[in-house]
Amino acid sequence: MIAVDTRSSVAFLQGDAGEDVELLDRALQDRQVLMAPALLELPFIAVRLGHWQRAGQVRARVLAKRRKALLYRGK
Repeated sequence: MIAVDTRSSVAFLQGDAGEDVELLDRALQDRQVLMAPALLELPFIAVRLGHWQRAGQVRARVLAKRRKALLYRGK
C-alpha cells in the first residue's frame, strides 16, 4: 500500500510523464493506492459498498440520452 501526494495525483490525471506517474499508474492497477485527504477539515462522507458502480451506471444512462449534468452554473 502506498500513499499518494497531491502533486503526483495531479500529474497523473494531466497525463504528465515521470517516475512518480509511472509508479502511481502501476500501483492503481494493482489496487495498492491510499489517497490521503488534502485537508483534514473537509467532512468525510462514508459511502456504501457499490456506490461508485451505481454512480457509473447512472452516468452511463445519462450519457446514453446525450445529456450531461452541470456541475456549476455561473451567473
